[in-house]
Amino acid sequence: MEIGTLRVIGSGDDTWFHRDPWVHPLHHHKISSHLDPPSRVSDWMNEDRKSWNTNLIQRHCSSEEADAISRIHIGPAGSKDKWVWKFTTDGAFSVRSAYHELRKNQRDQILPRPGTHDLNIPTSDDCWNWLWSLNLPPKIRFFLWRCIRNALATKLNLHRRRCSPNPKCQLCNAEVETAVHCMFLCPHASATWARVAPLLSQPQNLSQWIFSLRESESPDSLRRKIYCLWNIWKARNEFIFRGTVLSPTLTSICAFRDAAEPHYAAVSSATSSHPRDFPSHSCPPPVLHHKRIHCDGSFDHGSQEAAIRVVITISNGQICDGRARKVICSSPIEAEACAILEACRLAAEDTCPATILSDSKVMVDAINEDPSCCPWRCYALLAHIKDFLHQTSWVNVLFTNRRNNKNADWVARNCRIDSLHPKWLSVLNVVSELM
Repeated sequence: MEIGTLRVIGSGDDTWFHRDPWVHPLHHHKISSHLDPPSRVSDWMNEDRKSWNTNLIQRHCSSEEADAISRIHIGPAGSKDKWVWKFTTDGAFSVRSAYHELRKNQRDQILPRPGTHDLNIPTSDDCWNWLWSLNLPPKIRFFLWRCIRNALATKLNLHRRRCSPNPKCQLCNAEVETAVHCMFLCPHASATWARVAPLLSQPQNLSQWIFSLRESESPDSLRRKIYCLWNIWKARNEFIFRGTVLSPTLTSICAFRDAAEPHYAAVSSATSSHPRDFPSHSCPPPVLHHKRIHCDGSFDHGSQEAAIRVVITISNGQICDGRARKVICSSPIEAEACAILEACRLAAEDTCPATILSDSKVMVDAINEDPSCCPWRCYALLAHIKDFLHQTSWVNVLFTNRRNNKNADWVARNCRIDSLHPKWLSVLNVVSELM
């Protein structure tokens, strides 16, 4: 439990600076240096309690710790610090998340089940992430997982479980049917591979062979080889359970047909490759004497840099004002929350009715409907946003899809990479006509 809990800072009055795990950008979440007497987190803020005392922090903490602290947002005055469970988005503990984290930490220590001790199954998350993100139907990805885990119902596995009296291959009746024999060495399998993708050498380990495909194969070649495995296994089962005559030519034709099927690529790209649009939430039309404030955040995982942008559109659709600047944060959702907060500040400068439009549905739902759905990293920012909205009754926040938020997105991306034109507002009016 201790490794999964940390403190989210509100006012900082209830959290110990050195004892409590509250610096979430750090791996261990704690400040390593110790000072006497113990102090609260609020003691390391400026007098206004709105920003960090940078000089004091840099004097007593390492550069890594100082940078991590600067990425933590301070809540409004009077807000409470709270404990959260870091392995869930909303910060609430769940048995499922705890179980998955324990499995992840103990993966190398778990004894392999019978038949898997010699498979050299990778423990890297990158390998498994690659497998489950393949542009293939779920049943094919699950089949590959079974191949890697030696969970196919081959004769050898059935014999080990005392479900079959004989471990020999029923197709050739010559060798013990292991997964490697079934997929590569059996005469039917080797003849199929000769027609689909001739192998330079006979694989000795099925799991290693599958994972080797991610570095050495083009997408088309990868699909052909995976569907070759799949159809060899299907043909083997058809022979055993239905007595269908084996035909390497027919099996290879089925492999080529399945690999060339465009339906799977269209389904996958539409559901997983691109951000989801919500067409039920369209951009409201402008009304007289009403401002639309489009906001967006752009975050780069490599440099850990973010930029926010706010674009104001008046009733005739003309872009009249805006802001763009870099901010310090540690995740994309924080960048989106910072952009909404900046839009609130801009809307509060006058009493003209304004609608803030964001393409972050999670944050919009947390603001308008259920605060519990807010990611724990954004608790302090959400408190500031709700304070602003409580004080400015003429401002509301709505969701819009990314297509309607294209101007703010264009500004943020260019601001983050330092390529924003000095007169970007006038440029944006021209760009918006072309986009």
